Amino acid sequence: MSFPPSDSATPLRAAVIKWTPRVLLSLVPVLSLGLLCAVPSLVIAVRQRSWAGWAGFGCFTAVTIAWVINTEFHKFDSSAWASVANVLLLLLATVGPMLHCLLTRTATKQSHQPEAN
Repeated sequence: MSFPPSDSATPLRAAVIKWTPRVLLSLVPVLSLGLLCAVPSLVIAVRQRSWAGWAGFGCFTAVTIAWVINTEFHKFDSSAWASVANVLLLLLATVGPMLHCLLTRTATKQSHQPEAN
């Protein structure tokens, strides 16, 4: 015997369907330790075709490049400033894209209905 779905299950299902891909996409920079930090912004930019998405992609790509260059230049350096810069760039490359992906609004489809006169 199966029960009909309740009305309270529908909003929960809609929320899960809406947030699951976004949460999984936001975990990419964290799981890759910042190396793939531009991927969520690239996906957002391609899907929404917005200038803000491409700007985010450019910023996080620049952060990744700065982090890799700083790491290579200070590979054998024990300077405290180089370590602080590496930690800040790594934090920006992991947490920044995650927050960008979770907090970016999705484009809503607006139906074009003719005006009733």
